[in-house]
Amino acid sequence: MKNLRSIVAGTDFSEAAESALAEAFRIAAWDRTELTVVYVVDAQVVEETLDQVDVEKSSLLESAERKLKEQVLAIVGDGYPYVAEVRLGHPFEELLGVCQEKNADLLVLGAQGSSRDEKRVGVLATSCVRKAPLPVLLIRSAQAQPFGRVVACIGSNETSRDLLLRAWEIAEQDGAELIALSVVRPAVSSLGETGLGLLEVDMPPGRDDYQRTLALRRLEDLVDDVREERGFRSRVKTAAVLDPRPDTAIINYLKKHDADLAVMGTVGRTGWRRLLMGTTAEHVVQKASSSVLAIKPDNFEFHP
Repeated sequence: MKNLRSIVAGTDFSEAAESALAEAFRIAAWDRTELTVVYVVDAQVVEETLDQVDVEKSSLLESAERKLKEQVLAIVGDGYPYVAEVRLGHPFEELLGVCQEKNADLLVLGAQGSSRDEKRVGVLATSCVRKAPLPVLLIRSAQAQPFGRVVACIGSNETSRDLLLRAWEIAEQDGAELIALSVVRPAVSSLGETGLGLLEVDMPPGRDDYQRTLALRRLEDLVDDVREERGFRSRVKTAAVLDPRPDTAIINYLKKHDADLAVMGTVGRTGWRRLLMGTTAEHVVQKASSSVLAIKPDNFEFHP
């Protein structure tokens, strides 16, 4: 990703967080981007600790600061300038506050969290993808640098162009293979989701093949437009998969093709509706074996 002005990387000292920090430093080094590394000490945990152990709150924060600097030193050394911050409070609120103060263009987090469950995305990471008004990159603990295969999951929303652009920038930077993927729902399945019910409909022969062909043409047109606009030179593969469950199709595709990174767009509403991620993106973030970059639209709104 080019022209980033500020990156924030959060850590909880988990294995995935170590991978995320390494990736954050690597991306920052591309354009000498300002990088802030943040560890949030959960205020509730601190209060519970103070009730059980005779220790000063300041001592806990000083210990966290030392641990944070030691982690960064162990991962990347001291060759790249960064700002280290320890905050006390609610992890999501404090991390979001740092992103706003730094006017961050990207938030980088470990996907799994401190539970070290290789298949479970951490609560903080999930909250940030749902609610933080900036792109969020979730790194799996097994992520090896650089990315070797990047899949841009192209939908019909307003983020598709920006999504492909960012995925292409990463692929060119890392010399990775880039695949633009579209999932096409079969016609009857799409009809059933309109609220009309699963009806017995005689579709014209070859209807699904036509939809898949049309999706490929749209992908190729989008690729051509972005290539002409940005002058990208590397080749982009296009793929269209026919499946009534886009989330399952994407997850299976990422696994089958051994993708390192999935780039996905989101819709622009959250709050009680929780429509930011939607069923497709939410399931992919939770179940994909790859790292995930979630792109937010310009009209993104977060209402706590």
